[in-house]
Amino acid sequence: MEADAAGVEFPGFTLADLQRLPLPAGEPALEPGNGYVLINVPANVYADAEPVELATDVVGFPVQVRATPARYSWAFGDGAVLGPTEDPGAPYPDLRVTHIYTAPGRYDVVLTTHYSGEYSVAGGPWLPVEGEAEVVSPPVPVEALAARSALVSGAAPS
Repeated sequence: MEADAAGVEFPGFTLADLQRLPLPAGEPALEPGNGYVLINVPANVYADAEPVELATDVVGFPVQVRATPARYSWAFGDGAVLGPTEDPGAPYPDLRVTHIYTAPGRYDVVLTTHYSGEYSVAGGPWLPVEGEAEVVSPPVPVEALAARSALVSGAAPS
């Protein structure tokens, strides 16, 4: 265990310490990106989250912390949830994480980013933090619309 010049021992760095840091919320993206989706058609979702390195102080010890997005959870506002999953999803055409709304309405999509962490005390070795810190994004509103098709005679208008 590390000790400072006065003989004070470093108490360790816990999940609660990691959770108190200003970890950024992942950015949820929903495609199509116009705020509307069609019911019964898969809507593509993906997370944009990057690793961060932060400096902090624990009882006088300088601590560097690395937080890495490890998993993602989605709440789609209609009662459906997905995750946590290691796959952040991807922009179209890679439809790796999707959701199908089955009823018209306005919904809020919420992403929770789960960070794994490591810490280094006074330039020492990197040590793991047990557990994952969770950061919830602001909700992204989406409106699910019902569409109908109709056969018409003649050429489509241009």
